[in-house]
Amino acid sequence: MSQRVQDIINVMQLIRSWHRQNPNASITGFRKFACVAVAQSEDRSRKVDKNTVRDHLRMGHPPPGISFYDLDPLIENWLRHGSNDLGMRYLEWARESEKVMLRDFFSSYEIGLTGKLLSELDSETAKNIKRGKYGQGGESREHRQLKDFIAQNPAAIGLPEKFKFGKTEYVFPSRDSIDVLFTSNDEWVGVEVKSTVSGLEDVERGLYQCVKYQALLRAVIAVSELGVTSRVLLATNGRIPEVLYSIRNTLRVKAVEIIYLG
Repeated sequence: MSQRVQDIINVMQLIRSWHRQNPNASITGFRKFACVAVAQSEDRSRKVDKNTVRDHLRMGHPPPGISFYDLDPLIENWLRHGSNDLGMRYLEWARESEKVMLRDFFSSYEIGLTGKLLSELDSETAKNIKRGKYGQGGESREHRQLKDFIAQNPAAIGLPEKFKFGKTEYVFPSRDSIDVLFTSNDEWVGVEVKSTVSGLEDVERGLYQCVKYQALLRAVIAVSELGVTSRVLLATNGRIPEVLYSIRNTLRVKAVEIIYLG
């Protein structure tokens, strides 16, 4: 996983989340606060500071990058007008190995994939997005592989031997679906999965999804009179950002951090 691209995605997730809550506020202010928040949430062993995150954000490695005077209007046009220019600048700058993460992120957030950005995708994925097969977002390769791995390896998330293979994309009567569901004679365990391409906002959303899925599991079990217990876990490929610890603890969501290299 490219840390510089993950930093960009995490910053953009925060800016976008704050912009939704206060659309008239300064993008520059959001960007400054987001860089600090992401730097503070990183693994302390990396000794990351806000300047490192800032350099990643403005494509400063390798130099020269672009100024924030130029970058902030790109962010604003992306958020307010669905412009593709920001995504294209990052794709032009990124290494080949990093482009998948950027494509997945920018194609998943309603930016209106058109023109060059859409042509950067492989032809089948582009067709599926145009047809709306994946809705507003779309399942990334990383998410699908991690989901399938967990379904076939319950021990990887600490489940006991009584659980065999899990069912992927279990659909509730409400038409909501959870990534993986394990069942045994006395317990059901749901798993919401977040891969390496999930940014800060997506992981936060996963915490709330776990609360919803727990309620749905209990409802299904009660209506069906199964008499089994249930719980829901959040499984992430890598560490959960520290900035989300308080939300995790308040919601009492059990999070399992694994390392899956694909």
